[in-house]
Parts: sequence; structure tokens; C-alpha cells
Amino acid sequence: MRIFAAFVCLLLPPGSLLAADALSLPDDPRQSISYWKAHTINADEDRQVALAQRVFAKLLRAWDSSRVEPGLYVVKTSHSAWAASLADGNILLSRDAIDISLASGRQRGEHLLAFVLAHELAHQRSDDLWHQRFFRSLRLQGEAQRARLLDGLPLDAGLVRDIEQMEAQADRDGLVLMASVGFDPWQVLDQQDFFTSWVESIWSLNCDQQGSAEFRNACEQARTRALRAQVQLNSVAGQAVIYELGVQAMVARNYPLARHYFTLYGREYPGRTIMSAIGISYLAEAMELRRQIDALGAAKKIGFYFPLLLDAGLEFDAASDAAKRSVTAIEIEALDSRLKNRVEFAVKFLERAIRLDPDHRPLYLSMAIAHLIENNQYLVRGVLQGRYVPRFGNDAAVTMLLALNQSLEGDYRGAISGLSALLEDPPAQAAQTVLAPDLLSYTAAFNLAEIYRFLGRGAEIEPLWKSLALGAQARGQVYLFRLALQQLDSAPRIEAEKLSVAPTVKGVRLGDRKPRDDSPHRVSELWIEGEQFHVYIYQDGARYISAASGEIISASQIGGERMLGGLIKIGEAADRPLKTLGIPDRRLQLTSGEYLAYDRYGLALKLDENRVQGWFLYP
Repeated sequence: MRIFAAFVCLLLPPGSLLAADALSLPDDPRQSISYWKAHTINADEDRQVALAQRVFAKLLRAWDSSRVEPGLYVVKTSHSAWAASLADGNILLSRDAIDISLASGRQRGEHLLAFVLAHELAHQRSDDLWHQRFFRSLRLQGEAQRARLLDGLPLDAGLVRDIEQMEAQADRDGLVLMASVGFDPWQVLDQQDFFTSWVESIWSLNCDQQGSAEFRNACEQARTRALRAQVQLNSVAGQAVIYELGVQAMVARNYPLARHYFTLYGREYPGRTIMSAIGISYLAEAMELRRQIDALGAAKKIGFYFPLLLDAGLEFDAASDAAKRSVTAIEIEALDSRLKNRVEFAVKFLERAIRLDPDHRPLYLSMAIAHLIENNQYLVRGVLQGRYVPRFGNDAAVTMLLALNQSLEGDYRGAISGLSALLEDPPAQAAQTVLAPDLLSYTAAFNLAEIYRFLGRGAEIEPLWKSLALGAQARGQVYLFRLALQQLDSAPRIEAEKLSVAPTVKGVRLGDRKPRDDSPHRVSELWIEGEQFHVYIYQDGARYISAASGEIISASQIGGERMLGGLIKIGEAADRPLKTLGIPDRRLQLTSGEYLAYDRYGLALKLDENRVQGWFLYP
């Protein structure tokens, strides 16, 4: 039976898997969450446990398994730092594991904690726990039947090697998973490698010191695993950089370039996250085409706003009569053909993402928006009433999209009723949907105002925006408050501070060459379709990517203590950029975070958990 204990190695992170008292048989009661619930620490009782749960929830943004999402339980234990995946679909994390992850500081610690949890999620997604379910089922059989079922199973050293390969694969997949939701895989091996630190914390010894044979073995295995992870890290982190380049292009509205990077990333790491990103890039491009066609007066007369991102520059000025006459029917037809093409590809990739994760609600909503953009009322109802509602029930997002569809069908009374209902009790409405509360409210108000304008009921528009502004102010929704005021000609202008100089990252702008006297903490080669790039990483959180010519094509600040123009620093509240820089031109919500884009500065700030997490430059 000793070989069965080896199976448990794949359930635990480095260090604890080498401790004899951490090994247990597959039919041990500790392999069920029922045993551990009595030892669970509630997030309300412990701030560090609450942090672990937030990191775990962020990682689940990229969960695209056909299985139900795992749960995380932080437990009190005398076995020091460890994490474990259980066959019943739950993940355990010892309280000490959080402390060891955060020992190097909060900023780096969150990334390390994300890796520990992402490693366990990778085991869950890869079905590495088949043996636990198998042996649990054996307990239901008689002794003779168990013997027959076990006969011929390869319970030998080769199986142990397979388990080591599973661990290496889980490390790789964990690095990919954490990178896809915005955590930094470079942090795992920066400074002293995390694996060795973990072992030393468990044993309260330094791996450079002499210790027992068991301790020396533990250190050796940790170092071997660190070397393996280092090799994988260069590949994974390089791919993560490609994904980040796609995000930056998406923020800059360069949708073809964004798709190029997303496609390169997706060929190596396919999943719901990347399929969705490609689909959304097509959808965003279709929105811009829709607005161009509407501005020419060639399609529907109501300039609707579709809830994909919050955009301060929504309105296209209606074309003058002279401009309309100068646009030929062939040109309008060409724009419309492009729009249909973008919608077709958006739906194609969104459908792929749905196949990977049928329970991800935003995918269905994005698909309904794609059909709204194309004015295909039948398919809008098909997605919402035929697929979304039977699976998830009716909610505020469905109410809003169906209201827009009703207006396309000419049912303006029904559309007004639906949109007005969403503004009666915004917090209650927002609680029903996956859309951000301010996005829901602004979309409802903007489209309601457009219907009033189309129907000649302009006197009702200003009271609508005043009501929205007052409600947003009372609820502390700073961005929504400022957007609502912007719609009121009589409202006082809110002056924001301005950057006195063009923003830079460590003194560098896009297009510059890397300073020769610079001393990066790490330099890594990055190959994109046969072309060599270099990634420069600095201790203060600055990061550049240079092309073969030496020209900087990406400059970002990821963590650290630096300030942006003396106005904004990492970790400040999410409303700080609004007070200092004013309303951004766009606000995008992607799997990796939320982004505020300021076109006038060529600057995007990344937000997460209502805090500024960093920024990057874009052309």
C-alpha cells in the first residue's frame, strides 16, 4: 500500500509533499471536505484568509472546465504550509501557506499565492485526481472484487515518475492561468526562488545549512523543481507578454493587431479566455462600424449604445446633408458588408468560448449584442429567450437587451418601460446581472434618452440625466456621476488636474530606444513569428519590450512605488484617476482586469479590486 501514498504527492505543493506525516492513503477520510469543514477559517474572521479568497475568485475568471468551479477552504493545521486538491472538487490551503506566500511583501506575495492556488486549479482541470475517485469507489466493493480490480494496475516507480510529470505540468498550467487573469508569473522566481523558500519555511532551516537526509532531499527536490519551472517560465512569461500586447492593442482600438496577438497566444494556450478576447475584438470593431453607418444616416435613426464598455466619446456627429449626399450607396453597402463580417466572426469565437464554458454568462450577452448591432431581432430573442433565460433565468441584462430589441421592432412603449425599470432601483437591478452596475445604469439611461430624442420627447432627457447623476453621487459611483454630468449642458464642469508632461515609464516613451546605461533586473528573449524581441524587467516594476531594432514597442508599470506624473501611485483607490485626469475616453473590462484609456495622453491605467494596479502607454 505504500505506493498509494505517492499519489498524494501531486496534491501538495513543494516542501510538504516530502514530509512523511503529510502522506495519507487514498481512502483516508481527510480526502473529503467533510473532514476539513470543522477546521475551516472564515474569511470574515481573518483578513489574510479574505485575501486568499479574493485571489482565488480572480483566478476563477479564467476557469473554463466543463466541471463546476472548485471551492477554496483555508484551514487551521499543525502541518505548516501546504495546499491540496481533493477528489470531491475542493481545494484546501493551510493558513501558514498564506503567511509564507506573503512573507516577501504584499505586492509580490499576492502573485505567489496566486501561483499556489493556480497550481491546484490546474490539477482539478486536468483530472489528475482520477485515482482518488477510483479508490473511493473501490470501498463500495467486496474484498474479492477489489482484488480483481486492482490486479494488473502499474503500481510501481514508473507511476511515481508520471506523478512528477503531472506536477511539472501543473506548474506550467498554473503559470499560464495566473498570467491570463493579470498576475505576474515573473514574480514566482524573482529574488530567491519560491520553491526553496517554501521548503526552508517548513523546516525552519536554510538549504545552505546541513540538516537531516530528509531535509537535504527536500531542498534538492525543491531546487530541481525550481530549475524546471525556470525553463517553463521563460516560455510561459513570454506568451503572457504576447497576451498583454493584445490587451494594449485592444485598449488602443487597434483591433486587428489585438487579434493578431491574441491568436498567437491562443495557438499555444487555447481556452475560453482567449476565444472570448478574439470574439470581443470583432464585436468592438462591429460597434464602431455601426456608429459610422448610423452617423451617415443610412440605417436606424436611434443612436444606441451597446453595453460592452463604458465609452465617454460615444456620439458620432450626424453627417451633414451635403456629406450624406457625397456618400454613395456602394460605400454604405461596403461598410455594411464589413459590419456583417465582423459580427459573423464575433459570433463564431463566442460560440467556441461557450463550448468551453457553457455557464459563462457574459458570452451569451456579448452574442446578443452582436445580433443587435446587425439589427437581427430574431436572433437576439433566440440567444436571450432561447438560450440565456432557460439556463440562467431572467435578469436585468436580459431586460435591457430585450428593451433595445423592442425599439428595433418599433415597440417604443415596451422599450421605454423596460429601460425605465432598470433605473428605478439600480442597486437591486445590478445585483441580478453580471454587468458592472455603472455600465448597466449608463446604458439604460443613454438609450432611454436616445428613444426620447427620436420620439420628440426632448424635455424628458435633462431630468433623466439629473436623476442619474444624483443617484450615482449618493451611491459613490464617481465615474457614472461624471458621465451623467457630462450629458447636462447646465451642469458645472469638473476640472481635473492634468499631467504637466507626456507620461513616461522610467523616463521612456514608445518609439524611444532603451537607455544604454540602464540596468534591468532581468532580460528575456521573446520570439514572435521568427522576429526577436527583448523584455526588460526592473525591480521598481517598470517593464519594456523592444523590437530587434532596439525601438521600445511597449512600456508599462506593474506594481512598485513609482508615481504617474506626481499624481497617481500604485495601490490608490480606483477613483483617483477620475479626480486627477478626468473622465477616460473608454473603460474596458477584460479577464485580466479593468482598464481606463486616456487617448489624449496615450495612457491606460489598470484597475483591480478598486485599486490602481499599474499603467501602460499606447500610441
